[in-house]
Amino acid sequence: MERYGTALGDSLNGAGITAAWSGAYYLVNWRRAFPARGRSFTSFLVVQFALFNGFVYGSYYFLDADTARRSQV
Repeated sequence: MERYGTALGDSLNGAGITAAWSGAYYLVNWRRAFPARGRSFTSFLVVQFALFNGFVYGSYYFLDADTARRSQV
């Protein structure tokens, strides 16, 4: 998804889309992924990676200097 935004020349929008989808994936799947419930450790890592991905792209979207570009509409 972020590749689409980057291909259009809008990396800021691509980062926002990726952060939103990663956060949504984490919110939907976080309870099912805990190894204490007998789930695999791989699913736990995937959910944690989604959380990390959301933070990385979300920080780019919300905290980068490029955000001033959105206010110049």
